[in-house]
Amino acid sequence: MTFVMLKPRREAHGPALVFAPRLGTLEGKVIGTLWNNRPHGDEFLEQLGEELKARYKVAEVVHRKKVFINSRAPMDVLEELKERCDAVVVGIGD
Repeated sequence: MTFVMLKPRREAHGPALVFAPRLGTLEGKVIGTLWNNRPHGDEFLEQLGEELKARYKVAEVVHRKKVFINSRAPMDVLEELKERCDAVVVGIGD
């Protein structure tokens, strides 16, 4: 009888992730939101945007969404968020 031992760890493939630096302040910034089309996520992100403007003096909130729940966001949407926004919040729903 043979036993096979598995090591359930993810091996590194490629360079380590590097996180974007934190913003020093949200005041005057443009914040994007990307909704994945799950129920009520849009409502949450809209309310979050209003709260960011009221509480942190965010200049603008840009709301965008994915076409389907389990699909990637279209490249034109990602490029727009990248070009227009200082930070992006990705949200789900339910």
